[in-house]
Amino acid sequence: MLNSLIVKKAFRIIRRNYGCPGSDHLSIKDIKRDFSYHAKRIIEVYEKDRFGTLPVRKAELLDYNNKPRDIYVYCLYDKWIQQILRLQIEPIVEKHLKDYIFGYRRKLNMLKLREYIRSFNPKFILNLDISKFYDHVDRNYLYNNLLANPEITQEILNKIDLCFSHIPNGLPQGNVLSPMLSNYYLLGVDSMFKSKYARFSDDMFFALDDQEEQNDIINKLSSRLKTLNLSINFEKVILSDAKNF
Repeated sequence: MLNSLIVKKAFRIIRRNYGCPGSDHLSIKDIKRDFSYHAKRIIEVYEKDRFGTLPVRKAELLDYNNKPRDIYVYCLYDKWIQQILRLQIEPIVEKHLKDYIFGYRRKLNMLKLREYIRSFNPKFILNLDISKFYDHVDRNYLYNNLLANPEITQEILNKIDLCFSHIPNGLPQGNVLSPMLSNYYLLGVDSMFKSKYARFSDDMFFALDDQEEQNDIINKLSSRLKTLNLSINFEKVILSDAKNF
């Protein structure tokens, strides 16, 4: 049976971070008025897989780079379920992430990424972006990789899939699980670069001593991304003086 402590912790998190209301029109205040009832109900919904069926709407929000993005807005129960799943899976995912992955992790951010890249005293910084990353994530590949981990069960994977049932493929932005799973999807890419590399979401940063290094990096990365159904967004390739980073 689902641990009631996880249910309470998940609610505390969504209570702090909940944005636009979803299609169920249920509010945080509604749940707080009778938390005991809703906690019992969410456990039943979770264990019987009765979630992911209500309409999901879209809203435009700014991301960490202040770029407008279409974000999916879920009903409150679905958001709660997603957070419950994240709390169970995140410790497993964290074991596999490299120290130089700064996106969507506790106490890590872009400021610390910049400090890390500067610590190599580079002359240049190469910034690469993955084209429409979230849209092109191959969920079958992701699920196979997750199942290869003995700590992740088929039951948990089925529940994850229900959270994404409103789109045929990719990872929906706005879903609580997407940032964490996007990091897991890129594990193989991250392991290619042992030094002078850092990543935040789909933004990759390389510390270079010579401009000519960028060609080898781009070729190597392009080949690896192709196996993941991904590609570099060449319109956003930026090589800059490290002094300006």
